[in-house]
Amino acid sequence: MQFIELVRYAHDNAEKEHIERPLDWAVKEAIRRGILPEYLERKASEVMNMLDMEYDYELDLTTRWEEGHESGLKEGLLKSIQNLMESLKMSDTEAMAVLKIPECERGKYVEMMGQH
Repeated sequence: MQFIELVRYAHDNAEKEHIERPLDWAVKEAIRRGILPEYLERKASEVMNMLDMEYDYELDLTTRWEEGHESGLKEGLLKSIQNLMESLKMSDTEAMAVLKIPECERGKYVEMMGQH
């Protein structure tokens, strides 16, 4: 637990504390403080690889959430376009203008309507 606290501290304060490589710093600091010294001296590179993978995993989750969120927004706009076209008998161009969809993005919505 103490080691993980050092890793979090190094990661969260890297810029403020001028820590260039937070994981290296955390391992060295843990050894200096007597936290898992024998283990970290033998397995430091493995520990850092595991922590790197965990960080990449978190980054991947965040990226996937953002992509899903963006996809959901596009689907919602597409539904709104279609609703305006059906309910108010607007053209796709008129519906996208009402929804203030930038002209440079309108092509992808026309393409999405062709796929549905």
